[in-house]
Amino acid sequence: MDHQLPATVLLFVFCNLPTGQLRQFHYVNLTMTWSNAQQYCRANYTDLATFNSMNEISSLNRPALSTSVAWIGLNDDPKGWMGVMASDANSWRWSATGAPSTTGYQSWATGEPNDQYIEYCVIMGNNGLWADVPCNALFSFVCYSAKTQTYVYVRSALTWSDARNYCRVNFNDLPTIDNSVDNENIRSKIPSAVWIGLYRLAWKWSDGSSSSFTNWQSGKPDNKPTNNQYCVAENNQHQWYDDVCQNKYAFICQEDLKEYMTVKIKLQTSADMTDPATNGQLIQKLDAELQSIGVTYITVKWISQPWKLDASRFSVH
Repeated sequence: MDHQLPATVLLFVFCNLPTGQLRQFHYVNLTMTWSNAQQYCRANYTDLATFNSMNEISSLNRPALSTSVAWIGLNDDPKGWMGVMASDANSWRWSATGAPSTTGYQSWATGEPNDQYIEYCVIMGNNGLWADVPCNALFSFVCYSAKTQTYVYVRSALTWSDARNYCRVNFNDLPTIDNSVDNENIRSKIPSAVWIGLYRLAWKWSDGSSSSFTNWQSGKPDNKPTNNQYCVAENNQHQWYDDVCQNKYAFICQEDLKEYMTVKIKLQTSADMTDPATNGQLIQKLDAELQSIGVTYITVKWISQPWKLDASRFSVH
């Protein structure tokens, strides 16, 4: 006859929290390029630092460094946007979908795009060629009408965002150009340069975070004077500015931490708790129960010590 014995089970729950919920920042007083600093942080901590709020900035305790500035994880890698229709976080995307091109079609003028001065929006010239320009510049524009499946030229000169709003209210959106036929159709309707629906969200975090928090120094970023300032450093006031990625500075790493909790559970069972299959099933059930009540980003592990038995009791640690 089987006897149900009371078991005291001690489980250790390792909570691997989402990036940004529990982490530490480490200043590293070694001078490296941005990419070498990234490699160092990934090898020794988690990644170059990502910041989500001013509270995190305020918590920084900057030591004496050999350079007046320090790299952080923000960058605008040209591989994602310069002469390509890629699918990175900082790549070109179409207003109508908010997504990168599905066809890869592009019609850039020679030397474009070049991000000469925070140029994150795109115009088409009357020759059908594209160029990136500042989004607050004023241009006429073309709207796409899904109802008539036509492009409508609007002479009024607006910023890119105002032009998009006008198109969305009165038609559908700024145009998406998937092929040379679309491009020529628009070119034939315009007397001068116009906004099209292409834009990008410049700057992305090394760890892939979607944080939109920024702490730019006044007038930054400006990609000047060298036109190749695609990495970000903080000054001694923790304000950010864009700089040449090949420069060598100290840097800030982030370390994502794990939270450890001990959970003590008592249960009645006749099962053999030394059987790996049995306690494996229990772990799976506990994990599922925790996730069902919204406790996520966890790993539940069984840590055992030799049995301590008497006539009516045993415990597992």
